[in-house]
Amino acid sequence: MWTSGLVLLALAGFWFMLNVIQRDRWRDHLWLGVLIGLSFAFKPTSLHLLAPLALTYAVAAWRAWSFYSLMVPVVAFLGVAVRGVIAGSMALSV
Repeated sequence: MWTSGLVLLALAGFWFMLNVIQRDRWRDHLWLGVLIGLSFAFKPTSLHLLAPLALTYAVAAWRAWSFYSLMVPVVAFLGVAVRGVIAGSMALSV
């Protein structure tokens, strides 16, 4: 029973990781934080989700840098960092 709930949360987390990369909306970051927090609440051994999560924010930072490379790339990194911190705080609060 616990593993089926963890699988559901992991799949939903992967879905929102994809939404973060493609759409970069605030609510996707928030839901991703909630789902990661819930998966850790179910089973603390779900640390394997941290690798795709780090890759997700690395890709988001790279896409933001490539978009703002001619302007000020620091603004792009700060935007991704703020969204990542908000998702992390949501995960910790859950």
